[in-house]
Amino acid sequence: MLSSGSCSFQDHILGLFSNSAEAEANYAAARQRLLAALANWRNQTANSLSPDPDSSSPTNLLDYFEQLERTVIRNSADLASPLCMGHMSGIYPRFMALIGELILSLNQNLVKREASPVLTQVELETLAALHRLIYNQTSGFYLRHVQDHASTLGLVTSGGTLGNLTALWIARNLSFMPRHDFPGIEAAGMTRALEHYGYESAVIVGSRLMHYSMEKAAALLGLGTQNVLLLPVDRDNRLETSALQDCISDCATHRKRIIAVLGIAGTTECGSIDPLQTIAEIARAGNIFFHVDAAWGGPLLFSQQHRRLLSGIEQADSVVLDGHKQMYLPVAASALLLRDPTAARAIEKHSHYMLQEGSGDLGRRSLEGSRNGAALFFHAALRLIGEQGYGFLMEENLRKSRIMAELVRMRPEFELLSESQTNILLYRGLPLALRGRRMSPFSSEEHAVINAFNERLQKQQSQAGRTFVSRTTIALGNASPAAPLVALRAVITNPLLQQHHMQSVLEDQVSIMAELENQADRETSGCFAVHPVR
Repeated sequence: MLSSGSCSFQDHILGLFSNSAEAEANYAAARQRLLAALANWRNQTANSLSPDPDSSSPTNLLDYFEQLERTVIRNSADLASPLCMGHMSGIYPRFMALIGELILSLNQNLVKREASPVLTQVELETLAALHRLIYNQTSGFYLRHVQDHASTLGLVTSGGTLGNLTALWIARNLSFMPRHDFPGIEAAGMTRALEHYGYESAVIVGSRLMHYSMEKAAALLGLGTQNVLLLPVDRDNRLETSALQDCISDCATHRKRIIAVLGIAGTTECGSIDPLQTIAEIARAGNIFFHVDAAWGGPLLFSQQHRRLLSGIEQADSVVLDGHKQMYLPVAASALLLRDPTAARAIEKHSHYMLQEGSGDLGRRSLEGSRNGAALFFHAALRLIGEQGYGFLMEENLRKSRIMAELVRMRPEFELLSESQTNILLYRGLPLALRGRRMSPFSSEEHAVINAFNERLQKQQSQAGRTFVSRTTIALGNASPAAPLVALRAVITNPLLQQHHMQSVLEDQVSIMAELENQADRETSGCFAVHPVR
């Protein structure tokens, strides 16, 4: 075992992402061992059928891969580059490619136990490990529920959107359960459910910075996107809990059934974390389902230094984690965890030919039918990187985010827009005429000029392809949503990212800004100049 404080430990973790000669040699040896094992497996299970000698294909394998190299590989985004600081997924450890090859080669189907006897158990045990990370129940609790076909500690999903949708599906059904002669919303539909329970509508409540997947869920579940109630945020872009309390009171007055209150553990736009503890208390007092979207910030639980930021998450009824974000798994691997192992029974489905009641088939309580063994990505990562390794990576991400913030502050060409709780940084470039104005507020006209300037800056940076950050439009803090700012969005998550990479990104942007100023001078005599406001 390696100590988390040792250099060899840190070298080991970073080496999993490296393409050094030693890492390449280790990868090649592991791949050869895997291929040999797969060949042996195929030889043992192959039947006597031989391929049709008359069959043909439009091209041979080498020609096809040559074509892929020319058309696909050369034109794909290099999301693993430390100079690409705009996306929440990208680099993954080299061993993930081997795990992916194994998953494809085995081609198990997790919808049914008999089509995936071992990987079904791997998924159950992996979900138990993730559940323990959040809810920290006893060993006896996990031993009992992993083996109990009536229990569901969680589900592996193809992305956080499906995880959020499934959580809200469960929440909706639990809000309108069968009662007396009413068979439940799943059978009777929304109209009859509202009539039976005496409500005018059903709503979802959360911060205006919630992920857009919540609107998708509202549409698919029959609530309607107008019944996603977006509440204001405070100066730190966290849900205003006083607004939440007011909203709950208003919903009671107007007979609106709140099927779920949402908390965000790392907003996708700026990385802010809602006050989960307070939201949990408010939801519990109102007997309302509490869901936490921790797709981005969930892995902070691995860090003893930073897990306090997610205090209250253990009281959530459901939590979504995205493995392909800060757990560094391939796209798309996510997990939904459920505090109550019986909650998913509310969405259980059966059929005559499989998914029989009591079968233990995972497809009974999953929105997806056929799916591969993506749980193996989680399983491998939890053993090869481990909790200490992830803790180290999370602490590094936040440390590097602070470095990036300081680099932005030091440059007069930029304005830092938010002090993120996590590792997403918002800033913007300033036209030459507006630099040095950080301590005085900009007028609406000046904000419009800066917005246009940053749209062109980010677009040109993306087209040039040397470096990359993304762009968002956001009303920060308690500012009016009617006056949003265009912000450059740097996502600090690549383990190989160093300070010189951050400096290169900023220097590239400064160079582009100079080009934009020169171009504006030539074309319009200074379209980024600001005329005095009288």
